[in-house]
Amino acid sequence: MLHANIIKTKKMRWIDVPRFGNAELEMLAEEFSFHPLDLKACLPPIQRPKIATYPEYTFLILQFPIYNRETRRIEPVEMDFFIGVNYLITVHDSRHPTIMEFFDQCHRDLQARTNHMSESVPSLLYELLNRLLLSTYPMLNHVSLDIDAVEGNILSDDQKEVISEILILKRNIVNFRKIMQAHKYVIQKLIESNALPASHKFRAYFEGLVDHTKEIWDTLANYQDTVNAMHDAHASLINTRSNQAMRVLTAFAVIVFPLTLIAAIFSMRTEYTPLARHPSGFWYIISGMALLGIFMLVFFKRRRWL
Repeated sequence: MLHANIIKTKKMRWIDVPRFGNAELEMLAEEFSFHPLDLKACLPPIQRPKIATYPEYTFLILQFPIYNRETRRIEPVEMDFFIGVNYLITVHDSRHPTIMEFFDQCHRDLQARTNHMSESVPSLLYELLNRLLLSTYPMLNHVSLDIDAVEGNILSDDQKEVISEILILKRNIVNFRKIMQAHKYVIQKLIESNALPASHKFRAYFEGLVDHTKEIWDTLANYQDTVNAMHDAHASLINTRSNQAMRVLTAFAVIVFPLTLIAAIFSMRTEYTPLARHPSGFWYIISGMALLGIFMLVFFKRRRWL
C-alpha cells in the first residue's frame, strides 16, 4: 500500500509521503527521474543535512528537532525535499506535526491552498520551511523554563535531582545544536542554487530563513553557556559541602585522638599508674578529658575551623 498524499493546483503538485518504503521508492522512481542515491537517502537511517542540485530538480535534506516526552530527549527527524519546476515532494516519517498540519490545512482549506500554492513551488517551500523553523521556538522556550527551574533549585538539598536535571539540559542543548548546525549552510546553498527564481523577492524571503537559523543558533549558544555555568556552580557547591564535611570530621578526629590516648594510658594497670588506686581517680580522669575536649572545641570554634 502506497503512503502518499497529493494536492494539485493549476501551477503545481505537492506530493507528501509520510512513510517512505520500497513501494514509495519505486513509485517515485517510475514517475520522476530522480537519482537512485537520492531516493535511497530517504530510507532509514537518518542522513546528514545536504543539498544536491540537478538540471531537473533539487534534492534537499534537513533535520528538525522534536521533543520526546517519554524520554525527555530532543531528537532529530529527517525531512527530504524534491524541488522541481512544478512539483514539491516531501518525504518524512510523520513524527513532526507541523508538516502534517500544514498539508492538511492546504488540503482542506481552499483559502490556504490559494494563498500558498497559487504562485510557485519556491513560495510553498518557503512557507513550509518557515513553519518548521518557527516550530522550534516553543522548544527553545521550554528549554529556557527548564533552565530557570534548575537555577531556582540549585541550592536545594536534593543534589542528585539537580545534577540529573542539569545533565538532561546539557544533553538536549547539545542535540538541539547538532540538529540546527547545518541549516544556515544548506539554506544559503539553496539560495545560491537554480531552485529559486532570480527575483530579489524570493531571495529576501529565504535570507529571512537564514536569519531564523542564526537567531536559533545564538539562543542555543546562550543556553549552553548558562547551563555550563550552572554545572560549574553546582560542582563548586558540592565541593564546598564536601570540604565542610571533611573539616568537621578532621576536627572531630583531632579532638578524640588525645582523649583516646589518655584513656589508653590510664587503662594500663601497672603498679605506678597515676590515680590507679585513688578512690576518685576515675572522676578526675573523666573531668580532665572533658575539660581538654571543651578547650579544643572552643579553640577550633574561635579559629573558625568548625
